Amino acid sequence: MIRRVFMATINADHPQLGMIHAFDTLFGRETVRHYDYLQRIREGCRKEFVNEQFADDVIRFRPDWLWLQLQNTDVITAETLERLEKELPRCVITHWCGDVRREVGEYFASICRATHLTLVANTGFIPKYMDAGARKTLYVPHGLDWNEDVLMIPDWKVPFEVPDVVYSGNHYGVDMVGSE
Repeated sequence: MIRRVFMATINADHPQLGMIHAFDTLFGRETVRHYDYLQRIREGCRKEFVNEQFADDVIRFRPDWLWLQLQNTDVITAETLERLEKELPRCVITHWCGDVRREVGEYFASICRATHLTLVANTGFIPKYMDAGARKTLYVPHGLDWNEDVLMIPDWKVPFEVPDVVYSGNHYGVDMVGSE
């Protein structure tokens, strides 16, 4: 049973409030912790320090589920995740990626091998992650946070414009980058 969740999500220039809100709502704010690893890097911390601090915080909190969104940041290392798996053998470690990429790079592959489950927002990538060594890969779509992405609450400038109408679809047989 999952009672405590530790999150490490991408915060490029603003918190991932939608994800944090979802986990707080599901599990209760008192049982969810969040670590902003990119903010530590922006503050000038070395990658080694960030990994050590992250691991120490996770071990101290003792979560049942470690939810990661590392994308292609190359900050949190596979070695740190392997340490966490040894220290917390009952904790499920997952990595979610919402990007569409041409290939699974070495950093991604190392993360896939070090986590129990890789979650992707593109079904066409499931075999690619499995070929890269993921233990298990499943599809989990991502969505839009109405307050953040549409109403811009809190006030921040998004690097794109949200149109009135958005088309979402799939073309079977050809992926987004044109290979068959």
